[in-house]
Amino acid sequence: MPILLARSGERAALQEVSSQTRSGMFPMLVAPPVPTEFKTKEPTTTVGKHLDGLVQGIADSWTGPAFIDLRYFQDEQSGAGSHPLEAFVDDLAQFGLAPIPTTSLKRPGLYNAAVAELHHRHGLGVCLRLPPDEWPSIDGGARLTELLALLRVPPGEVDLVLDLGTHPQGGPGQQSAAFRSELLDLPFPHSWRSATVAGTAFPASLSGAPDGLSLIERTEWAAYRELVASLPDLPPAFGDYAVANPDADADPPPPWAPQKASLRYTSEGHWIIGRSAALFRGRNREGIGGAAMNPVADLLHTSPHFAGREHCPADLWIEGVAKGAKGGNGKTWRRYGTLHHLTTVSEQLASLFGP
Repeated sequence: MPILLARSGERAALQEVSSQTRSGMFPMLVAPPVPTEFKTKEPTTTVGKHLDGLVQGIADSWTGPAFIDLRYFQDEQSGAGSHPLEAFVDDLAQFGLAPIPTTSLKRPGLYNAAVAELHHRHGLGVCLRLPPDEWPSIDGGARLTELLALLRVPPGEVDLVLDLGTHPQGGPGQQSAAFRSELLDLPFPHSWRSATVAGTAFPASLSGAPDGLSLIERTEWAAYRELVASLPDLPPAFGDYAVANPDADADPPPPWAPQKASLRYTSEGHWIIGRSAALFRGRNREGIGGAAMNPVADLLHTSPHFAGREHCPADLWIEGVAKGAKGGNGKTWRRYGTLHHLTTVSEQLASLFGP
């Protein structure tokens, strides 16, 4: 279950994943905030127009079931007095998706009223995405039981996500133990439609990453492997945030900030961060543009981390850039970093649960 801000780069990655990867993937698509002018902080469009455009973008990149989360718009209200989530999910359903609305214990009443209405309108169930301060063990499941009653949905029609978010505490062993304890003590333990554990150790900033290649441990993957080993008869699904940290993505740097070419590449237990020495773009338009990515791609292509040109379209692109093809821009780099990640995690899970 990749948790993705549904922007153009991530949507392009979803569109390109192979049918094999797609068959084992159930994405959670989070509507990104309305873009704002950096100086004035004023929105560049209305919430309605932003979400309408996003519906078309999602429909172009994904078919079938997906969790839909409007967490950045939870306090909004439409002109009809309902929450925009209703129209958003209805429109996605008309495009042939099976959009499952996502909520949590602390969402506003109008938001949860929309979730309940959508469940009873489309019959697709509900996803509960719970951060650590909403995990059922805190109050013995009292608030969770209350929310299920409010939504008028039984546990058997609920997909439960225990989400450590972007600030997981401790190493893999501690994270695995926290998940295990919570899963073993869930209310209605065998009744949920599905259970997923999620989180990410991907940093909010890469400003301290050195030029060249550097490694960051994927602690959520290590924690998940430990968890599955300790729960062989009750393995939950795996969720992460691909190659992003939404804390950073929700507050991007100004458009004139200096930028280096940067590629995020997933390996067995790490993210490989490739950064250029030269500027992609500088304050006064100095920089060499996409050519800054060529030496980064070459470093990765000749490293032991490279999965091979046949691995997925992202790796074929990396080889091409390493050999002199155009290096693209930030959207391109996010697209291919995400695509390689989705393919790699799909293969890791197939290997973990394969014969």
